[in-house]
Amino acid sequence: ILSNHIYGLAKDENNNIWIATYYGLSKFDGTDFTNYDSSNSGLINNHIKLVEFEKNKGVWVVTDSALTFFDGINWINYRKDNEGNELNKITSIFPASPNGILYGTSDSKVKFLHHDGSFGDMQFPGNAYWGVTSVIYDVSNNVVVSDNDGFWTNKNNIWTHFDQYNSPLPISSIYKMEIDPSGSGDIYFGLYQHGLAVLHLDDSWNIIPDIDGDDLNYLSEFFVGDKIGLGLASDFRFRDGLVVGEHPSEWEYNFSDRYNISKSPLHSNHVQSIKIIS
Repeated sequence: ILSNHIYGLAKDENNNIWIATYYGLSKFDGTDFTNYDSSNSGLINNHIKLVEFEKNKGVWVVTDSALTFFDGINWINYRKDNEGNELNKITSIFPASPNGILYGTSDSKVKFLHHDGSFGDMQFPGNAYWGVTSVIYDVSNNVVVSDNDGFWTNKNNIWTHFDQYNSPLPISSIYKMEIDPSGSGDIYFGLYQHGLAVLHLDDSWNIIPDIDGDDLNYLSEFFVGDKIGLGLASDFRFRDGLVVGEHPSEWEYNFSDRYNISKSPLHSNHVQSIKIIS
């Protein structure tokens, strides 16, 4: 692997794991690593901040200076959007196969990049001060955007804002969203110092502030796996580095598997990225 500084993971349809590192992009096939950097690929910057796989298409990566697509043979670097803005402020990407990728930026722009190189502007009304933290599509193909002032849904080109004052959210600051891949329609929200919140398709909510009495105030990462479970990671202020549990049954979690440096091969309790592979 190119670096121990890992910023993201993505699994492709062949179960290869793509690894975003500080010094380039690595692919792990379960046995061997293949490494890509600016010396042997089309990457124009080695600092990979985000990586996602677009089904039947290829891998998208975000670097300090470009949004890059790799189809297994060709590398395409997008350095500016349709307005001439440099693509160096991307904070979240969400593939939408076979059309391209949705992305959000730290100055609160939300756009869609098509494979033909054209851009679609979502006209996101969020305040540039808060910055976009996550972008996803829900099960009805509506765009959902989170920032540090709640989250927004776009239905029929109309944006609606939700925060701690008009929803059950205990706090408006959201650092990450995940859509349940099982097709349930559930959206998971990682909340600043308030654990997890889950919005169901029927508009009901569940708030998960702790696991067996251990608060999730310092939750740093989570990942929802299809039929596998929920992986939670926390920084050094929480005693367990990684916790894996079953999918909820009437919203009672069974977090039976806990891993940290004292009882696993983990080198650090500060876990920055998780993927659950089925």
